[in-house]
Amino acid sequence: MKRMKRGMSGKPGKGRERIGAPVRRVFAPMGWLRVLKKRLVSGPWSTRPARALQGALVLQVINTPLDNRQRPVDKPKKHNRRNLACAALPHVTSTLLNDRRQPADKPAKHKRRNLPCAALAGVLALSGATAGAGEEHPLLFGWAGYDVKELYPGYVKKYGELFRFTAWGDEEEAVTKVKSGFKADVMMPCNYKLPKWQATGRIADIDVSRLANWPKVMESLKGLEGVMRDGKVVWIPVSWGNTSVVYRTDLAPEYQDNETWNILWDPKYKGRVATFDALIDAVVIAGLMAGNPDMFDYTDPAHLATAREKMRELVGQVRFFSNDPTTLEQAIASGEVVAATAWNESVVRLKKQGLPVKFMRPKEGMMTWVCGLSVMEGTEHTDRVYEMIDTMLSKESRAWEIDHFGYGAATREGFDAVDEETLRKLNLPRDPEAFLATGIFQRPIKNEKGLQNMFDEVKAGL
Repeated sequence: MKRMKRGMSGKPGKGRERIGAPVRRVFAPMGWLRVLKKRLVSGPWSTRPARALQGALVLQVINTPLDNRQRPVDKPKKHNRRNLACAALPHVTSTLLNDRRQPADKPAKHKRRNLPCAALAGVLALSGATAGAGEEHPLLFGWAGYDVKELYPGYVKKYGELFRFTAWGDEEEAVTKVKSGFKADVMMPCNYKLPKWQATGRIADIDVSRLANWPKVMESLKGLEGVMRDGKVVWIPVSWGNTSVVYRTDLAPEYQDNETWNILWDPKYKGRVATFDALIDAVVIAGLMAGNPDMFDYTDPAHLATAREKMRELVGQVRFFSNDPTTLEQAIASGEVVAATAWNESVVRLKKQGLPVKFMRPKEGMMTWVCGLSVMEGTEHTDRVYEMIDTMLSKESRAWEIDHFGYGAATREGFDAVDEETLRKLNLPRDPEAFLATGIFQRPIKNEKGLQNMFDEVKAGL
């Protein structure tokens, strides 16, 4: 349930940022894009943001570097019109949303599903468009791809259809929209953004006695910062995933018995590593490797300074920064890079190609993010809201998300419903509690603004 564009501290959106790379222009046929243009200039999409998006789409498709769409050298494939235009959408939506460089903070965190044109979520969110049933149903405001009936089996069985759904581009945009008065019933925040959601003043208490599946949520997740507020539950953990390093075992075999984040700083692989362009999935790693006592706290100028020096070293190492998982995967597949930061889903896709890759469990710790559900104050659909949340915690829903999205479930019951071979292919554990205890839960970044400024300065060579 995570990520598809971020920057301040999140996941994908701005795409590949290659140091000193020439930008090659390419003419892209605009077939289906012209159709989109007609939609944008009429009806509910005839707004200033939508019109701006229309023009930005054309410019972005023309100006997107060819490198951003590279294919593995052993599997050449022609790009069709749809793929060329869709490749530009994440870049466009992140640029329009206050020019925030957001990696999927998951996007769009953070492809959760390999959906064609998943970044159109940004268009829908800008226009206020929704999908689903009538006004008698609650509205879920969240990550693109989560309007899938299989994730809410009990709700669909009872009402015969899904509730209403609106996708956001990233959580920064979503929080801003909620602050400005957007009305939903349920939201899908991730744990490292919870303080910003709660600062809106629109997050309601949740009566967990109405959730039959609440006792099944793992205790380690119930204890996360942000679950409780003044003794009341305000956020329900639903799914989780990891940020670590995916690497080619045939190109860097020495790391198979020595898995460490240090591979990103190894002089041997200078120019052959890549990372997310994000605070939460890149810069805090520099803080960890610099020896800071808390990789999420930069209120002490000395800790910010040590992270700066480590980031300077990393900037000299990386071939590129990118918030697009596909770009990172293609670079790994082609051998252009040996190692890159990634989420679970990327490893799954690379292994399906038969590539010799491994998802590190660094000795310093693998990072874990958690996403869930919160209820908005003043909902008029209380009963159905609780039914929605409870069905998403059900065994069937959690097992389906593991199997189809590759993310971990917040309940052990979800893991128990998945066979051993599937878990192995997805690089997920049989014992999730033991696995989570060995990692590092991502948390809200203290002095986020200062860390973002430092990151921007270092990338600019300052």
